[in-house]
Amino acid sequence: MNKQLTSLTQWSQEHIRDVFVSVSDEDSEKAVEQTFSKSINATVNGRQLGYAAIKSLVSSMRKEAPNGLKVQWQQTVDVPCDSTNRVRGVCIC
Repeated sequence: MNKQLTSLTQWSQEHIRDVFVSVSDEDSEKAVEQTFSKSINATVNGRQLGYAAIKSLVSSMRKEAPNGLKVQWQQTVDVPCDSTNRVRGVCIC
């Protein structure tokens, strides 16, 4: 059975929403675990952050927002699959 994968845009919107807008801190922490690799090396506002720092940042942001956080996407662009980007005959866009 083939399962249609979501687009990167859908995946990003769902996961980032779950990280920041989850009802409980537990749900937010689970979303962080499902969204980011434990070996992530990200840059936020010019500062390098690993997984623990991202978890801490999200937790701090949630605590500082008594009415909860909101995520609003200003613009997204979905790009059609490039037929030359294939592994074993499957498009990996």
